[in-house]
Amino acid sequence: MDFFPLLPLAIADTLETAEALRPDNPALEIALGLAIGLFGWPVYFLLVRMTGILVGLAIGILGTLVFNDIRSLGEWLLPVMAMAGLIGALLGVWVVRRVVMIAWLLIGISVGLLGAWALHPRIAELNLANGNPLAEAALWAGTALLAGLLTVWLRRWLVIAATAALGSALLNPYAVGLGAPALITLIVGLLVFAGVQITLHHVVGLAERHEEPEE
Repeated sequence: MDFFPLLPLAIADTLETAEALRPDNPALEIALGLAIGLFGWPVYFLLVRMTGILVGLAIGILGTLVFNDIRSLGEWLLPVMAMAGLIGALLGVWVVRRVVMIAWLLIGISVGLLGAWALHPRIAELNLANGNPLAEAALWAGTALLAGLLTVWLRRWLVIAATAALGSALLNPYAVGLGAPALITLIVGLLVFAGVQITLHHVVGLAERHEEPEE
């Protein structure tokens, strides 16, 4: 089955779903489009960490209550719970960031497998595996792993591109209503939003650290 004839149907279905999800309030839609387009990456960056902090904090504090002897600490109870919450928050950020990284890897592997399946008839014509099942399996595995690693490496730019495109799409009908060309407005909006996010990515200090990769 060739995958490419299905792409127009998938795009049309996605656009129809996006149209159905548009808020009824134009001001809300404009605000949402600007927020997503301008701050998509910073929000994602902070959301990952806030999720880790809140989950770790809750587990750390609630975890101390599991021990029956903890209530006998008296005036030391709150400091111990605060310390446990702090340790839990730090560990929570570390764990959530790794979970998000694994999620990106799995998304990339899935896309790689889907791409390999879609291009399989064309790749088969090249006879790279020479009819060897093990070699063919290695090609599939290599393609999936390469796609996964590439997705992890490009994740920040994928988030920026996706949120910039979404923000531009939400605002596009209003620009068209003012007489602007739809396609040009969409592209210009995407580039402007992406440029702002990339600038914020560096100015706010969210650029990639050499000692440790960031989400």
